[in-house]
Amino acid sequence: MKRIQISHEIGGMVPWAILLLLLAVETGPIFFKMMLVPGTYDYMLENAKRVSTARLGIELESQVFLSETGEEIRIDTFHEVNAVLDEERRRLASEAELSESVHRRFRSDLEAEIAEGDAYKKYIKPS
Repeated sequence: MKRIQISHEIGGMVPWAILLLLLAVETGPIFFKMMLVPGTYDYMLENAKRVSTARLGIELESQVFLSETGEEIRIDTFHEVNAVLDEERRRLASEAELSESVHRRFRSDLEAEIAEGDAYKKYIKPS
């Protein structure tokens, strides 16, 4: 740090010129990019991104809410995920109905066997 201070003292305007040159080299591309107007390629790229998300069943920013602080909350909708979840719910409901039907049938058959006479003995283990 001391060397830098000494160079500024004895260098005059040269260190400041080097500083400004380096600052321009570092910030130039940032300002250049900010001044560019979106071109055809940018629009084609944005279109390709939107088409690919639509093909995957994703609806970007389908719902936008304003919070109490005035901040926007964006909610994306994933249609394929929702379809798979709905299918799994229907499958589980069907399995539950079938399971209940099997248990009812087993119970009625067992009650009929027990009502016939000694059939209950095969279900009771001797101690």
